[in-house]
Amino acid sequence: MNCRLCWPLVGLFLVAGCAREANTPDGGFLLDEDITLVRGADLDSAQRDISVDGDSVIIAIVDEMLTDVSVQLSIESPVGGSGGAVEVENHFSGAGIEVAALEVPGDSRIRLTLLGPHDTNAPGRVHVHLRRFDVTSKTFRFTAEREGLRAWSSATNAGFRVSDVKKSALADMNRAIASLESAQGDARLAAQARLIKASLLSYFRVDWREARAEAQRAAEAFAALPQRARRADWRARKDGRRVPSILHRAAAIRR
Repeated sequence: MNCRLCWPLVGLFLVAGCAREANTPDGGFLLDEDITLVRGADLDSAQRDISVDGDSVIIAIVDEMLTDVSVQLSIESPVGGSGGAVEVENHFSGAGIEVAALEVPGDSRIRLTLLGPHDTNAPGRVHVHLRRFDVTSKTFRFTAEREGLRAWSSATNAGFRVSDVKKSALADMNRAIASLESAQGDARLAAQARLIKASLLSYFRVDWREARAEAQRAAEAFAALPQRARRADWRARKDGRRVPSILHRAAAIRR
């Protein structure tokens, strides 16, 4: 081989072997907005399509704001991309946070789908944070947050039954809480994760006493948030109280 061709070809092979870089930084936002659902014949729904330009973990954090939804993330192109699709449901009747996580290759188009029942006279709205993380984060802060949210997503898989909750979901929620309560995590999301764990325990009738205890721990976590964080979350400011009535009802489960 002509040696003058060697180094350009070596460079080409090196570039081809590298992970695709993303323009959106590690932990950055692809979407941050209120989304109003549209009424259909059977369900209220909304969709957003987003392009992803680098190998990523995409995480949807959906504040239901009393609009009950399940959340789907799917890879629309390239067809057959890694991970495929995920659907989550926290079974908290619109009073919690839904978290869906999906690993996607670069140069993909993903779809966020929100689905909700006809619970009200008009379709409701939710607030969506859609974030991207490096598949292997370069900072521990984003590693803790990413892995905590991925565990939360795994725990609330919409297809889970009682056996799945006992087998893996509760352990995943414990991992989510531990990651989010770490110094590099997010205390507000950790409090909400405790609330979702209480919901799983009660909805699937796994352990009434532990459901009540976890709800009380969630209430204490909300109350311990800094004032600014409490103002940012309606669960921690309803009627001027540090914790909302929904938490008091959850904490009263089967004394």
